[in-house]
Amino acid sequence: MWLPKDERCLLTGYYRSIRAVGVEGQFGTDDFAEFLHCQSASHGWAGKKKDRITQIAQAADAFVRGQKANKVLHARGLINYTSHQTGTSANISLTLPGYDLGRRYSNWFIHSGLWFNEYRKYWFWLIPGGAICMKLFDRILALIRNT
Repeated sequence: MWLPKDERCLLTGYYRSIRAVGVEGQFGTDDFAEFLHCQSASHGWAGKKKDRITQIAQAADAFVRGQKANKVLHARGLINYTSHQTGTSANISLTLPGYDLGRRYSNWFIHSGLWFNEYRKYWFWLIPGGAICMKLFDRILALIRNT
């Protein structure tokens, strides 16, 4: 199964942090930002005011993206998700399918195989189609040169 980037990154991060089925881990805004490859607002407040505002905006964006992705992962049955009342952290545990998919996403070689498996029919038609287009292009160029 090929997931969108945010869901993929979160599931990989949960797998790398928990590494067990059914074991709960507590994750917050900083974890979501780290898993989504964003710069967290709590790391490195030194700098210009504009930089701090950008950091806060990135952390807020990562939090919103993380919450949406968590809800989708929960709906797909890949994680068990319980949000805290403050809303800034959540208890998350991996289900068996979520653990297996997180394990696959954490390995680059298997990860690329999942991508190819999802789009294999696309590549099947793209490569021969590209070859046919190149031959057609060569013939058109040959006709133009001869005239």
